[in-house]
Amino acid sequence: DVSCGLFLQQKPTGSSPAMPGTNCQKAIQLWSEKNEGANPEEAEVVKLLCLSPPIEKMDSSLNQLVNVKHLALSTNCIDKMISLPALKNIEILSLGRNMIKKISGLEEIG
Repeated sequence: DVSCGLFLQQKPTGSSPAMPGTNCQKAIQLWSEKNEGANPEEAEVVKLLCLSPPIEKMDSSLNQLVNVKHLALSTNCIDKMISLPALKNIEILSLGRNMIKKISGLEEIG
């Protein structure tokens, strides 16, 4: 089980920039490192949950997960879904606890 801490981020004051979100490529790299160097292209379950800083956007780097059956992107700050045509084996796409307002892009997966 994965447990998440709650992180409150205040708006930056002055000229200090806000902390950038984690991009999907970096998230996949961190996942691989935490899973003893597992190859993302061979993985059937990839959980990119509760990242700090959170993932803000889905991007095409997720298409490298060609064998994934379960992709978990829950508890991030994703605001928009994108099409993931390479995920032909997907059975579970978990996107709960994000900021998605419209479900779209599912036509090309699975």
